[in-house]
Amino acid sequence: MQKKFSIKNRRGLTIRGIIDWKGKSYGPLIILCHGLFGFMEKPVVKNTTKALVNAGYTVVRFDATNSVGKSQGTFEKFTVGGYIQDTKKVISYALKQLGKNDYSIIGFSIGAMPAYVIAANDKRMKHMVLQGPTYDLKYELERENNFLQLKEKGWAFKYSVGLKKNIKVGFKLYREGIKYKADSYLKKVSCPTLVVYGSKEHPGTQKNFRELYRQLKTKKKRIILPNAPHTLVSNKNVGMFTEKSIKWLKAN
Repeated sequence: MQKKFSIKNRRGLTIRGIIDWKGKSYGPLIILCHGLFGFMEKPVVKNTTKALVNAGYTVVRFDATNSVGKSQGTFEKFTVGGYIQDTKKVISYALKQLGKNDYSIIGFSIGAMPAYVIAANDKRMKHMVLQGPTYDLKYELERENNFLQLKEKGWAFKYSVGLKKNIKVGFKLYREGIKYKADSYLKKVSCPTLVVYGSKEHPGTQKNFRELYRQLKTKKKRIILPNAPHTLVSNKNVGMFTEKSIKWLKAN
């Protein structure tokens, strides 16, 4: 079954999302946080939702404001802080609507940032799954070929593999986003955490994944998907991710 919803964030922008579940009652709640150029209808998010629902979970997916999805705003104004606040709003809405006291979260790429920032202080989070998680946003943006333009002009185009087009990114993402120091949050996470990434990730990014994993002081597991890139596009890679994630969720 499915229910669409629209709620306002603290800035008055509309957040649009979808609740998916199976049967007459709600299963354990999982919140999905898309990546930088992700959205709730993106194949990796949609197919992950389908697999989780078939496994008995109730899934809430949404488009962050100022993202490429259906929520209000323009991408040039997208910030990590805004994404964090949107995620908190969606969590509160979902818990109240579904009558739940706890939830788990899956964060894709930059969607890992609201996940671990919130996990640091929210004891209601039962599990956290991070796929290709952003650990050092400064490093990831500065290694882009057009970073100088982003800094000097205040914007730059960044190519989206999933959308297969260039997206205009604002410098505000960098200036505001680098204020979030991952280590200060990761060491406070208390829920079981699964970190998943592909073997074809950039070497420097893989080093950051290893450091992110090292900073976690809670019960944790790391899975490297063979021959998988950062953005999970193929059915094979998405299938591996969902299968291993569900198995881990059930065991923890």
